[in-house]
Amino acid sequence: MPILRFFGQMMNMKWVGLKWFENIFAKPDFWQAFRNTLFISFGRIVFEFPIPILLALLMNEMYHQRLKRVYQTVYTFPHFLSWVLVASLMNTLFLSDGTVNAIIKSLGGQPVRFLTDPVIFRPMLFITSIWKSAGWSSIIYMATISGIDSSLYEHVAAGQLYLWPKAIDLTNYKIIFSDARLMRSIGVSAFNTVFGTIMAMIVTTMAGYAFSKKSLPGRSWLMTMFIITMYFGGGLIPWYLVLKDLGFIDSIFVMTVPGLLSTYNMILMRNYFGTIPESLPESARIDGAHEFRILIQIIIPLAAPIIATISLFYAVGFWNEWWNAMLFLAKRDDLYPLQLLLRKIVIESTLDLGNEMANEFKNANINVYGVGMQMASVTVATIPIMCVYPFVQKYFASGIMLGAVKS
Repeated sequence: MPILRFFGQMMNMKWVGLKWFENIFAKPDFWQAFRNTLFISFGRIVFEFPIPILLALLMNEMYHQRLKRVYQTVYTFPHFLSWVLVASLMNTLFLSDGTVNAIIKSLGGQPVRFLTDPVIFRPMLFITSIWKSAGWSSIIYMATISGIDSSLYEHVAAGQLYLWPKAIDLTNYKIIFSDARLMRSIGVSAFNTVFGTIMAMIVTTMAGYAFSKKSLPGRSWLMTMFIITMYFGGGLIPWYLVLKDLGFIDSIFVMTVPGLLSTYNMILMRNYFGTIPESLPESARIDGAHEFRILIQIIIPLAAPIIATISLFYAVGFWNEWWNAMLFLAKRDDLYPLQLLLRKIVIESTLDLGNEMANEFKNANINVYGVGMQMASVTVATIPIMCVYPFVQKYFASGIMLGAVKS
């Protein structure tokens, strides 16, 4: 069989190491070709990338629809030509005896070596590629540009938005922090983060410790029930009805209590507890210690790395919580967390400035622009994460592996 003969030949081959690579690298033509490839690749990025964007911007500004369709047909047509046809066309036009040189000669000029002069050929290569692909690529950018809110153009036309800032202006931040709801929502998010993280760690630690014990009755069956919840849910409406019957409507605890146990985090905790030598808790039992005391005084101090990691997981989740608040706090906007309030600002671009603040801005000739307020809101929501993440990102990266390898 051909396959057997192929493997038989492979087994009889002599190992030559890096001989053929050394042979290639020793050829001067290789390095010339390598430099040419780098130059062409870099040139395509510099010259070919912006042209479709500029073309899309120009076509977006054309309001005569019939003329616009004609132009689109013309500049997208080359995309459907094969490179063989394009190469033939270039030869016909730009060879020494081609059409372009014939015109140059008729005007009394000297023929130009468009395709044989290294200095001229490279620009010709870029021009050919742009001519063939720019029109088609511009369609993607046109689709994106057409989705941009037209009100943004009005802001630019009115001189409200600039490419480069003319001055440092913190007006939008002043507007955001002038809303009394902002500080209240920061307090709500802080409470959710602290209370939720503490309670979630208590529940997760106790569950992980229990499931790390092979003597737990029904351990495999219970673990299967927990894992099923990671892949299948009862649906949004049944979940809403359950929480409603439990009294979580318009309650601050709806943002923390339903998420106190993450099966994924519990599995990480269980795996880490499984790496702790059984001789340690066994010695404590011989000395008369009960399970709760073993967990508090022996297991938890040894599990400090995984506890720190999972605490970060929970803290980030509770800080960014907004979904439950949006569903269950319809009548209690005073309990809105920071993320939900900022979402409201971003979507609606509205703030409760109060009559006094509104009059102050009016008297000072300060205009409130929705886009600037949205960007300031996004910055306010992002800065806390940017400040904290560089110091804790190593725990996020290493926490996944904690307890994954047994000694």
